[in-house]
Formats: sequence, C-alpha cells, structure tokens
Amino acid sequence: MKVQNFLPIGIISTFCLLGSISLSEQTRKKMTPAEIIANLKPGQWIEIDGAIQKDQPVLAVEIEFRTGDFMDDDWKLLAKVQIVTPEKNEFQVLSMPVQITKDTDFNEGFKGLGDIKPGMLVKLEGTYLKDGIFLAREVNDKARKLKAEPEFDKMIEILGKVGQIDEVKQMVTIMGIQFQITNETKAKSLIK
Repeated sequence: MKVQNFLPIGIISTFCLLGSISLSEQTRKKMTPAEIIANLKPGQWIEIDGAIQKDQPVLAVEIEFRTGDFMDDDWKLLAKVQIVTPEKNEFQVLSMPVQITKDTDFNEGFKGLGDIKPGMLVKLEGTYLKDGIFLAREVNDKARKLKAEPEFDKMIEILGKVGQIDEVKQMVTIMGIQFQITNETKAKSLIK
C-alpha cells in the first residue's frame, strides 16, 4: 500500500520537475541583437549587465526583461566609484553623479560618505532623476563581491527604465549610459 501511494507521487514530482526545466529554457531564448532591440521600449524596466570599455559604449553582456510594478525609487546600480566629492555630498560611478542626502542609508560596512573611496564597488538603490543624477536611498559596500569576482572591476549592473533606443547602432541607453547590443548579448524574459 505504501509503495503504491509513493509511486504516483514520485512520477508526478518528476513530471513537475521536467516541466519547470522546459519553462526555464523557454525564458532563455537566444535572441539576435535586432530581436533584442525590437523587444525594448522606452520606459520599460530591464536589468542589464555590461562590460565597461574605455571611451566606448558599455558592451551589454545580459539583458533581462522585467515585469511587475516598479516605483520611482526602484532603480539599482552596481559599479565602481570613480570620484568622491564630499563638499557636494556626492560621488561618481562612470560619469554619473550620485547624490547623498540626510535620508540615505549606508549598509554593509559604510557609515557615511566619508567611508566611500575611489575604486570601491558599491551597490546603489534609489531614483534616477531627469537631470542625470542618481539620488541614493541606500548605499552598500560590495568589496567582498569584488574580491570573489574580480571581473566586476570592469562591470556594471543596472536595474532601470530604458531611456533611448538606437535601432541602427543597436544601442540602448539607461541612466544616460549607452549599452551596445552584440551577438554575444544574452537575453532573458519572463514574457512569452
């Protein structure tokens, strides 16, 4: 009796597991740069990882098309600090100024702007303003991530809204940062 009851449950579990694998594979469809660009819309939320190039657009490594309800302060950015300007209460990642306010929370080793130094990897959460400033709600030290994954020395991760799309050059701009879509760019989507 116990074996008979267990067997159908095992078979059902196997089918469920196989079903979830095929669903996962469906969400990771290989897309050409033209297909990726065709699926992007201004104002759409995406997560994008890129490799920073000197004096060129960032190479898009992976794009994830996001769904759900996002708020104006749901923007996220993971990048290295370039310059710290205490007198302006800000620092820069790439060429983007990051503004610190009295309401900014510092976590994971940071107590305030004085702890932030050029070359540090930081994760930011907050709002990207129309004037090109990132208003930080939260700043996190990601030095351990940089030690564990040294390739992040030249990487950037963004969760934000698509700004502009250049179909001809196959580029997308988010937070004022241009990302080049290539044949190597991987795309993920929960949208069928």
